[in-house]
Amino acid sequence: MFSISLMLFIKLTIGTYQPPDSCRYIYWNDDLEIGVEAFKGLTGSIPFDNEGFKAVSKTEIIIKTYSSDDTIGFKVINRFDQEESWIADKTGISSTLLSHERFHFNISEVYARKIRKYLNDWVHNCEDYSSTGYMNGVNMLFEERNKRQHKYDLETGHGTNYEQQKKWESTVISELNILSDFKSDVGKCLE
Repeated sequence: MFSISLMLFIKLTIGTYQPPDSCRYIYWNDDLEIGVEAFKGLTGSIPFDNEGFKAVSKTEIIIKTYSSDDTIGFKVINRFDQEESWIADKTGISSTLLSHERFHFNISEVYARKIRKYLNDWVHNCEDYSSTGYMNGVNMLFEERNKRQHKYDLETGHGTNYEQQKKWESTVISELNILSDFKSDVGKCLE
């Protein structure tokens, strides 16, 4: 069965961190399994259903800031939006397609970790934060992430090229391990 998937959505929000209070989002974690039930959106809620896509996953990387005196801190969150993600036909969904979608989420986590590392390395106080220069690096990482997601879909044939899919999975897992010091401590479903 030929399946096509796409995940291109990123949201950047800068504001004051507040604890989440509903369960619309699933936050990335090592043990996460995304099942069919996580795709709660209506087909076409993200306008790709007319292009033959079998599934669409919406993930968001959100940056929230907090400060005290001259100290600045960041919370970088990678989340899967269940209400905006959909599967065209849930009755015939394959584990291959679900795995492919999971690795879109994993690629987003690689970039969430890169952003955490970048902010940790470059923004140390309110003066650094007030400089718009640091956002150039963040924006470059977002752009790189978008290109990487597209390349992943192209090289894996949207998950249908088994050999390329396994190669990408190995690469992404390796990158997650390399960046493990920048893993988030956010729980499974907080918002």
